[in-house]
Order: sequence, then C-alpha cells, then structure tokens
Amino acid sequence: MENFSQISIKVRILIVSLGVLLVVFALDRLIFDLLFWRLKNPYEWGEGPWFTFLKETRQVEATQGKNNVLIVGSSVALYSALPDILNSQNENLQSRFFAHVAMAPSDTIYYLDKILENKPDTVVYFFNIADMQWEYFPIIEGRTTFFEKNYYEDFANRYPAKVIYPLSFLKDHWNRISKKSILSLISKSILLGNRYRPFFLDTIEEVLKEDRRHSFETYLGPIPKEGIWKKGYLRISANLNCEDRSLKNSDIYSEDGEQIRIKIPQKNIDKVVDLPKGWTPIVEVFPEILPYETEKFELAIEPLNLKSTKGNDSFPQGIKGEYGPRLSHFFCRSKTQGSSNRKPYWEDARLEKMSKVEYREDYFLRFEKDRYEKYPLLRMNVIRDRKMALPEVNFSSNYELEKGISFVRSLSAKKIRVILILSPDNPIETEFYLHTTWYKNFVDYLRSQTEPFGIEFIDWTNQIPDTNQFLDPHHLTYYGAEKLTIELKKVLEKKNE
Repeated sequence: MENFSQISIKVRILIVSLGVLLVVFALDRLIFDLLFWRLKNPYEWGEGPWFTFLKETRQVEATQGKNNVLIVGSSVALYSALPDILNSQNENLQSRFFAHVAMAPSDTIYYLDKILENKPDTVVYFFNIADMQWEYFPIIEGRTTFFEKNYYEDFANRYPAKVIYPLSFLKDHWNRISKKSILSLISKSILLGNRYRPFFLDTIEEVLKEDRRHSFETYLGPIPKEGIWKKGYLRISANLNCEDRSLKNSDIYSEDGEQIRIKIPQKNIDKVVDLPKGWTPIVEVFPEILPYETEKFELAIEPLNLKSTKGNDSFPQGIKGEYGPRLSHFFCRSKTQGSSNRKPYWEDARLEKMSKVEYREDYFLRFEKDRYEKYPLLRMNVIRDRKMALPEVNFSSNYELEKGISFVRSLSAKKIRVILILSPDNPIETEFYLHTTWYKNFVDYLRSQTEPFGIEFIDWTNQIPDTNQFLDPHHLTYYGAEKLTIELKKVLEKKNE
C-alpha cells in the first residue's frame, strides 16, 4: 500500500481505469459470449430472427453418414423450403437453414467461415431478383447506376453489419463510411453487449415469461381441418384432435363475451356456452368435458358471433375475413415446448381457397392500392418499379450480384456441392420481366458464371405458376413451399454428374 500511495494520481487513475475496463470486458464476454447463448431459444418459426439465426448457427456439428444440407438465403429461403419435411422423407438428409431476413448476397461473404465450420456436404443458395438491392442501383436513362455512398453508409447500419460482423465490415469499408458509423462499428466490435442490445432484453423477457399460454404470437395447438389464424383465433369452426385429456393448457379468449357451441362426438355432447370476457379455462365454462377416459379425443368448437378482420392488425388487410374467440398457445396439448418448424395457418390457406379474381383483388388491396402511401411497402415499391423498367434496360451485373457469385464459387472451391436456385416469383410480378431480353441475359450470365465452376444452377423463377401459392411478390405460402420442397428433395437426391 505504501508503494501504491507513492505513485502519482494520474498513474493510479490509469491503473484503476484499466482494471475496470478489464472487469467490464470479462463480464461482457462471460454474459454475452457464453451464458446468453446457453438460453433455450424461446421463439417459434419466424420470430426473433437475429437471436434465432445466431443461436442456430453457433457450433453446429455435422451428422456423420448423412448428406448435411445448409439452405442459405434471405427470408425468401425461409419461405421456400421446409427442412422438417425434407428430413422426414429421406433419412439420409439432414437439412437446416442458414438464413435470416434481408440477407443480401454481400452478407454471405462474411458468413463463409461460419458455413465452413458447419461442414456441409451441400449448400443450397436461394437467390431472388429482389435480393439485388435495387434501391441502390436505380435505372437512369436506360442504364443501371450505383448509389455507392448511400449503399455503404446504409449497409454499415444494417443489423447484419452491426450485430454479426462489425469488425470485418469496418476493415473492408472504413474509408467509405461516416465517422459516426465507424465509431458505432468499433464499439460493437469491442463490446458484445452493445452488439446484441437490439434483441437482448426482448429475448430475456421471452425466456422469463411465466405464462406462455396467453402471451404468444404463434398458436401451437392442433391445426383444425377448417383452418385457424396464426395467433390462434378461430374461424367458422374448429374440429380439434386433442392430445391432452386434462386440458390444463386449454384456455379460450373472448373479446366481448361471445357464444360458442361445443361438441364432443364420442360423448354425444352438444352445448352452447356463454364465454366471459378475457381468458377462461375451457373446463370452467364447460365442466362436462371432464373426466375424459381416453388419451386423445375429438373436440369441436363453433363460434356463434364472428367479427370482421377489417381494421384489425392481427390479420391480413386484404379481402375481409372473419374471426371468433382465441385459443391458448398449447390448446389441447400436454407438451408445451415451442417449435422451429413452419405450420399451415389460415393466412396461407385462405389464399389457396380464393378464386383467381378474389386473389387478384386481395393482392391489390394489400400491395397495390395507395402503395406509395404505405411505409411498410417502401422497399417492395422500389423493387416493383425496377421490374417494370426492365423491358427498356440492357442487362448489366451489379455489386451485389457479383458478391453472390463469389460466394457460391468460394464454396465450390472447397469441394462442397453447391446448388444456386433462382427462387420463384409471383406470376403477377414476373409478367413485367420474364420474357424480356434483360431477364434472358441475366439468366445466361448467372449460368456462365457458375456452371463452369462446378455449381448447379437452377432457374425456378416460374416454378410455381399458381399465384394463390404466394403470400406476396416473392414469399411462398406454406403450400407453395411444400410443393417446392418436393422438387428440392428430387434435386438433392440426384447425384452429381
């Protein structure tokens, strides 16, 4: 202590400051590089995209003796394939996603090392014309240009650069971005807590939820043949195959105190029940349901007072539909674990059942009517405007396209089977460009830049000709993805020539 007291105040401050920084750094690594990732993923399919992507791509071991398949791409990839079906139909396949929302081709270059750590035998890269980041490559006087300054600055502030590869992006582009962006990327490179801040608290909140029966986004009870909305709202009726005779997780929610009819065919029970407002255990409003002798039984629920979906943000705002009371998260199920697999909800099925005229009207209401006044459609509008201009433009490659080509070539050079797929586009959209010289030259260019390097190139732009199997311009419904998965399975089972 005597020696320490003799040191100058400035030196003591420096030593203490360094000590504090070391403690902060050690705690940062302990919490955000170790403990945080030991949490169980609390999200279902389509939720918590950044935590889910980072969690599911950390140190995943390849399965020996199987064709380990990574399905890479943006949300287009997530909506184009169903890995659970692929794996269940072929025991030699072990497929999973390496994909996140808004994954640009330039992102994939920064994921190469992580992908190689996963030791895939096959990489399937779903690429859509919308992935070319058209907002930075406007068409001016018939020529494609590059808004380079805006591009690098905006990409420095996207989640992938800030959350996944801040230091790598900074090394590559420090001289193209602002000082503010440089400082932001430096801070996120040093402290993981700062990097993961956008989704850390939300994830902890999801993990700590005491009652997941009522607070949820995705219903995980049995899917009735009549369909059910993703958030668990009933439609006209629901015939459910219950797996839990105790019904301890089976609550029902009423906004205004509606009436429902409940039937149990095995017991010849048919009763009209008045629901109180809010969440209520079904055994309280319908005690006759217990005791139930068999492990599984059929339960029918019919809402008698339906409401319009118009103006309710829980539902698609196209052609109006109807909804009734809401079922709890794990209604009729004894197991209460989440699911990372996509399910067929009414949001998908309603489109499947529409006539072509109805679908076109619904599409107009959701994506075309007053489209420039709807902020969520901003990027979609840019993409559509570019598509409409393609008949008057000569094809030329751009920065993003070249990054995608570099990505698949790099994988192929590592003796990995690489399949580059142009993913399906809605026929409403392809009518703008499918028969243009631009599109022909685009496909020819991709083929010439991939096939000579041992990459399998497949053009599936027009593979799904039914508009009703698209949720929007380029995302497939569950049923469209089911159809495309069958085709993908055939490709994966085919040996390299």
